[in-house]
Amino acid sequence: GQTGIHLHMNINHVIEYIASDTARQTIAWVRSTNRTTGEVHEYKSAEHPISDTDVATAGVRRMDCLDCHNRPAHKFPSPQNAVNDALEAGEIDRSIPFVKREAVRAIDMPYQTAQEAMAGIAGHLGDFYSENHADFFKTDPQKITAAILAVQDIYRKSQFPEMRTNWKVHPDNIGHLNSAGCFRCHNDDLADSKGRKMTRDCNTCHSFLKPEETRDGRRHYVTMEEFTHPGDVGDMWKETSCHECHQGGAELY
Repeated sequence: GQTGIHLHMNINHVIEYIASDTARQTIAWVRSTNRTTGEVHEYKSAEHPISDTDVATAGVRRMDCLDCHNRPAHKFPSPQNAVNDALEAGEIDRSIPFVKREAVRAIDMPYQTAQEAMAGIAGHLGDFYSENHADFFKTDPQKITAAILAVQDIYRKSQFPEMRTNWKVHPDNIGHLNSAGCFRCHNDDLADSKGRKMTRDCNTCHSFLKPEETRDGRRHYVTMEEFTHPGDVGDMWKETSCHECHQGGAELY
């Protein structure tokens, strides 16, 4: 198709770029060529300047599937995503107060070894509930124990401190929540010779829906003209890329 996310690797729409790092997370130059119309747009980074000579000699990469689908295997889920999955699967009891927040906090601590992490997770969750929710801790200690075991299992499968490997070291470029992803190019830094920037308007890629109830009590969804942030952050979301706040760990807490 000529529209949507797959326009980025369409045969008749060539996207090329130069990254200033080997992980291709920092983009210094982008060129978009529409082979049907002959229209060409070239964008350069102000923060990471690149000369015409550099462009001529640098390794220009044509964008393909793997520039977004860069983690088709060996995914390293973020603490927030992994805890969400565990809650959805019933591995962590939703009735435990503040369990998502505290589970994410317990995972996202600077452990040096997996053994240290196991002790740290048990200590953090045990102390939090015994000190802050003593009644729940005494009434349903088995739920806390089960949650501790589930969070430890999440850590073992997703965080590898001895290998210095986690979701931050190997970011997933699909989307733009836990890492820059789409915002590697769609930002306020890359601009053409006339100062025009690549769009970062949410509605370019997304159709936002909101639920409404009909008179008979049924729910249906209508399209919103503009994205509405679920939490009250004012207009900050219009000027800030999602991943600057939502980084997958305990930053929001």
